[in-house]
Amino acid sequence: MDKSKTKDQAVNSKGGAIFKKILEDKLAIHEHLKKGAKFSDLKDDYNFATPLPINRKG
Repeated sequence: MDKSKTKDQAVNSKGGAIFKKILEDKLAIHEHLKKGAKFSDLKDDYNFATPLPINRKG
């Protein structure tokens, strides 16, 4: 086996595109907050997970 011979292939994966989108969104949100804007201003532009209610008993 000769390890010096490798094939370079372009890989098109859906996971890579999703990961890239996540990083771009994170950067945009970070910049928005860094400017002093409010997090609630972003709810129209981005879909955030709805937090589950926590019922504490005791």
